[in-house]
Amino acid sequence: MTRWLPLVFVLLFVGVGFVWRAWLQQRRFGHSGIVVFRSGRWDQHLREAALLGLIGLLAVQAVWAAVDAPLLSTLRLPIGGGALATLLGSGLAFGGIALMV
Repeated sequence: MTRWLPLVFVLLFVGVGFVWRAWLQQRRFGHSGIVVFRSGRWDQHLREAALLGLIGLLAVQAVWAAVDAPLLSTLRLPIGGGALATLLGSGLAFGGIALMV
């Protein structure tokens, strides 16, 4: 079960942050509120591209962890996994999603 948690959290983050919130904003105000690559400034475009790239890398890592967890475990930080680390990470992820809402 714990190998699927990163994928669940990434999908929940994207679903809540970019789908549900954009739909709610569109319904209330007539605009989704997502304005990416519209500023006309190259430095702002670079920051937006970096953010989208980071979200993409997190999604790839989450899928990788769900499919082939032993291979990905060689890249983890040595924080001593286990139930406490899983509980702490899950709490931080849910807390971040709750703050985003």
